[in-house]
Amino acid sequence: MNIIDIQLDRILPPRIQPRLDPADPGIQELAASIERHGLLSPLTVTPDGDDYRLLAGNRRLQALRSIGKTHADCNVIQPTTFDPGEITLAENLIRLNLSPVEEAYAFALHLEHTGETQDDLAQRLGQERTYVTRRLLLLDLDDITLGSLQEGIISLSQALLLRRIEAPDVRERFIEHAQTYGANVRTMQYWISNYEKEQARAKAAGDDAQPAAAFEAPRQTFMACDRCGKATAYDLLRPQYCCPDCRMKLLANRALEEAKK
Repeated sequence: MNIIDIQLDRILPPRIQPRLDPADPGIQELAASIERHGLLSPLTVTPDGDDYRLLAGNRRLQALRSIGKTHADCNVIQPTTFDPGEITLAENLIRLNLSPVEEAYAFALHLEHTGETQDDLAQRLGQERTYVTRRLLLLDLDDITLGSLQEGIISLSQALLLRRIEAPDVRERFIEHAQTYGANVRTMQYWISNYEKEQARAKAAGDDAQPAAAFEAPRQTFMACDRCGKATAYDLLRPQYCCPDCRMKLLANRALEEAKK
């Protein structure tokens, strides 16, 4: 990783991410976190003439500027992933067998240097647009989360769920629990939803937000039974082997039972 200190004035805005509202409370919270702990994850840029074009970290860049920072550590990615004159992008991807994280950087570089849209890229790859979008969304995550995805500790879907958590130290705590206790996508979603509810409750009550170190994942995750709706320990639930018609009947019966309560 090539980390150098770069003036923020030399960092051009990304072409593939939407503009962010500086009044977004999420950016304000991120700015407060940077003031307290510093920039925990560098921005990712690529050379663009005498300056640099931002590839990842749009929210972090906005937060840095909002608190008057003039420099930031940046991970500089050189645009040498593909040789357009050699073979096609799709062939490069097949040949390189890239991970989702590597694909994210490769897609960002390709879109940056060709000016294509995500739809254009998806068509070139023979994939749905969501395939490209989901990987580009990874670029706003910190290095610890991306490293955990790269090492197989969490999945792509779990990494995207963790985007809902602003603070990198809280995301790291979730990853630790996933590694310790094991967690599929539904379990991770359950943990994050509970955390968000607790944070919202604390904010409404005027309490301080729960620090990352205080978060403990439930040792038992409870989910609703598809048949009766009863909260049941996740490890006790069993899959149902139903055809689509029977599945719809089960859901309809459950809805009727709920309506009678």
